[in-house]
Amino acid sequence: MGSSATFLQKYSVRLAGIERVGANALAILNVSGAGGSADGLLVGQDQYYDYGQGGPYVVVSSIQDSANSSQSWAMINITYSIASSLGDARSNGYYNYQNTSASQNQSIAPQQLSGVAFAGDGTEINASSLPDCPSGTSLLYRSPINYSSLAAIEGLGKMSGAHVIPEQADHIYFYTKIGTSGNPVPTPVYAPGNVTVLQVAADNFPGGWSPYVVFFSPCKSVMFAYMMDSVSSVILNDLSNKTLLTCQSGSVLKNCIYSVSIKLNGSDIIGTAGLQTDGLDFAAADVRTPALAWIDPSISTGFLGNSSMHAVCPINYFNNASKAQLYKSLVVFNDSANGIPQCGTTMQDVPGTAQGNWYAISSIAAQKTQGFNFHYALAIVHNNIDHGLGEISMGQNNQSGGIQMIFMPQSSGQINREPSQVTSDGKVYCYEGPVGTNVGVLDHDVSVNTAGPQGHYDIKLINSTALDIDFASGPCAASPILSNPTVYVR
Repeated sequence: MGSSATFLQKYSVRLAGIERVGANALAILNVSGAGGSADGLLVGQDQYYDYGQGGPYVVVSSIQDSANSSQSWAMINITYSIASSLGDARSNGYYNYQNTSASQNQSIAPQQLSGVAFAGDGTEINASSLPDCPSGTSLLYRSPINYSSLAAIEGLGKMSGAHVIPEQADHIYFYTKIGTSGNPVPTPVYAPGNVTVLQVAADNFPGGWSPYVVFFSPCKSVMFAYMMDSVSSVILNDLSNKTLLTCQSGSVLKNCIYSVSIKLNGSDIIGTAGLQTDGLDFAAADVRTPALAWIDPSISTGFLGNSSMHAVCPINYFNNASKAQLYKSLVVFNDSANGIPQCGTTMQDVPGTAQGNWYAISSIAAQKTQGFNFHYALAIVHNNIDHGLGEISMGQNNQSGGIQMIFMPQSSGQINREPSQVTSDGKVYCYEGPVGTNVGVLDHDVSVNTAGPQGHYDIKLINSTALDIDFASGPCAASPILSNPTVYVR
């Protein structure tokens, strides 16, 4: 059988009767079964979605694809039950439903919406109403931030603190200049070309940070997104006349989504960066590109949502003159080493080796059904700024928690061995280097920060889909051994 429900969010699809609606939720619409056609609902942890007008509500317990294909499906098998009211369907814990009838099974034939890019946050909003994209990638022409205000650009795949795996950073970073006070200078953010804004998500994070994520596109097969501190009055005025599509409160943030249609061009200010943060996040997806080949595509993160399998570098979608100017601001060392594109990548999995994304075995079921949790994620990859450096990034499922470590890959031996060369050969490999949450993060003096205390990881690849890993302070032992390992899988 295929993978779990979250498998669907990886692809730009519209399935007959199935809608992806959130990071932890799916809704089943118009499922015919006992009692006839009914609006659908799947409750996720700390959130719920009501697409019905009084029920009954379809509560989905599992979805599998029998074709096990990343691009098309012969049949989707659905297990669901009927709740008589929204209150009955709401959960006190994930999949803890009350007063539902016995489960029922049904199969439906899905339909793929080919060549259409979707907005993020798991909504149904997409670019299908826009014109076909011209051939090639010359779609934009105006830098989001004036070059005079731009300090630097950092490529895809940043790992720092809670950004544990490259896939979380499906966006590049435009850093604004720092003023004499030591704080970022508030900077206008412009539409990068002739685009239509399709979705606006207003977020509220702990600590008072309230950014906006604005999804826009010039044509149906691509999707771009900005995350910035504020949006323009044009967008705010439009939102004041719109009804919220969804508004969900989770354990980390509150996320409210609006469906809009606002046409802009490169002279239009879309928002402001540098008010609460030091720049702008800029993401892009192009569904005309081959799907990224993650070993476990059923676990998803990043804010490109349904189009995340097709994350690309937005710089490459500017005309030649603007692209050349933007690449001058991109900070990169050892460009394209280890097969990493100049602008970085969100996908570094190498099958049969230690390289790539991993997940604590204790969390794998929840990662697939309840959504990505960085606390139990692990990346053994290369740095997004210096492509010649190795980097281990691990969530809080060990004694140190939420740390990144830089190392210099070696082509032989068991110390700092190039991770794409580590296989299930029965050996324990050790990785040592400076440790700290900001290791490898771009500074405004345009340097790579490799300062930090020494630590090391001992790793043994059990087989192609499982490894043992432990962490300790100090350098590697001459003959590495595992002392108290945790199993990670993919």
